[in-house]
Amino acid sequence: METSVMTLLSRLTIRSRFLLVLAMVAVGFLAFAATSAVALKNLRVGGPVFEKIDQANVLIADVLPPPEYIVETHLVAHRLARAAQDQRAGHIARLAQLRKEYLERLEFWKGSDLPETVRKQLVEASASPALGYYDTLEKTLLPAVHAADSSRIEQALTDLDQRFESHRQHIDQVVTMAQELADAQLSHAHRSLVHAS
Repeated sequence: METSVMTLLSRLTIRSRFLLVLAMVAVGFLAFAATSAVALKNLRVGGPVFEKIDQANVLIADVLPPPEYIVETHLVAHRLARAAQDQRAGHIARLAQLRKEYLERLEFWKGSDLPETVRKQLVEASASPALGYYDTLEKTLLPAVHAADSSRIEQALTDLDQRFESHRQHIDQVVTMAQELADAQLSHAHRSLVHAS
């Protein structure tokens, strides 16, 4: 087989050999272009791969309580206030872990390149009542729980409820701003794809 191909090639003129090589390069280029087009179609914003990644991110966001929204902390604080003596240590440990995670994510977002208005809403406006919440938790609720002082526990919970509500209102604004930001970025990506096509 190899000798027959070599024999056939040796009978071709230089011009024919050149055209044959050129045709092979063109076929290779077309195959590459077709493969690239399919890959870009699958990977583009709004494409099937993007949709699966987005779906997974949305699922995670729907299932897990986010560290920067102290809703789980608020729940655990209320559980601690009503917990039996033998259950308190677990709640206290969970509160310490939630505080650690909150502070780690707060530092992350402080150093982020979010638009300034969104960043300030998250790391300043929503953080102020959250940090006050953790301070009240440590200085007021925990000592009241250890002392089994129901009056002080109720006062601490009232203060925590107010701080949580303030934090929640700021977080709601962050969510609205983040959605507007995501919508603007998606629109920009679609326009870029249209212009590039």
